[in-house]
Amino acid sequence: MEGFDDVWVLKGKYVAFVMSGDSFRRSPVFSTPEAAQRWANQLKQDEV
Repeated sequence: MEGFDDVWVLKGKYVAFVMSGDSFRRSPVFSTPEAAQRWANQLKQDEV
């Protein structure tokens, strides 16, 4: 999704996917792309 690197639209809601080790982690469902991207950014920071 343009402007939101990790966010995808599934069934009209927003989810984020982040690579974690050898697999992807999926966020909970959000109603805004900003919230999904915040989740992804937080997960990336926590893994560093």
